[in-house]
Amino acid sequence: TRYPGNSGGQYRDGTCDTTHTIHFGWPSPDQSEALTRVLQGRIAIDSAIFPEGSTGSQLDVLARRALWKDGLNYMVCYFVGLD
Repeated sequence: TRYPGNSGGQYRDGTCDTTHTIHFGWPSPDQSEALTRVLQGRIAIDSAIFPEGSTGSQLDVLARRALWKDGLNYMVCYFVGLD
């Protein structure tokens, strides 16, 4: 069973939204593969250097690249509110 937890806060300089997924038991191979691709996307964002003024939709491609390579996707914008 997966348990996604979402939290965040409003700050003077912006908003922070954090999502964690905790799995109770053993994930299926498909779940492991999908969550690994999401982690790879997060690493791609964390290690990217991009110009000031980049929009969320421009950066979203970096987060989705590993998913797209396996024919996967998720239906929300990674950078909600940055455009």
